[in-house]
Amino acid sequence: MARNTPTTVKVESGHKIPVADGKLPRSPATRKAPLTGWLGHPFFRFLGLAFVAMALATLAFAHAVLVESSPAPNSTVNGPNVEITLRFNVRIDVARSRLQLMLPGGASRSLPAREGNASNIMLGQAANLAPGKYKLIWQVLASDGHITRGETVFSVK
Repeated sequence: MARNTPTTVKVESGHKIPVADGKLPRSPATRKAPLTGWLGHPFFRFLGLAFVAMALATLAFAHAVLVESSPAPNSTVNGPNVEITLRFNVRIDVARSRLQLMLPGGASRSLPAREGNASNIMLGQAANLAPGKYKLIWQVLASDGHITRGETVFSVK
C-alpha cells in the first residue's frame, strides 16, 4: 500500500521537517505540556486554586489601612490644641501603637495614644501648636499581628 502523504516538508528556512500522519508538528511556542501524574488530577488542581485564593484573601486583610483621619490630610485646622482621630479598617492594639508629631522646625514630639469608642479607632491630642505645617506619623499593630506605618500632613492656623 503506497502512502500519498510526504514524510518531510521543506519550510521557508530551507530545513526539512518530518511529518507524521500528514500533520505538521506544532511549534514549541504553541505546544501544551499536559499535567501528568498527580498534578493532572482535578482534585489537586482544585486544591491548588483554593490555596492561591486563600493566600490572596489573607494578603488583602493582612494590614491595617487608615480609613479616615482628623485632621484630614492636607487640611488646615484651628490651633493651638488639635484633637487627633485615626480610624482603621481592622481592630488595632492601641497599647502597642505610636503617634509622633513632626514640628515645622524639624523636631518631633511623641503623643500619647488612647483607644477610641471602637477597637479600630486611635485618639491623640496635640497641645500648644504654633501656626505652621505638621506631619503626623503613626504606627499601629493590627489585630492579626502586622505593623502598619503611615503619615498625614496638616497645617495649623
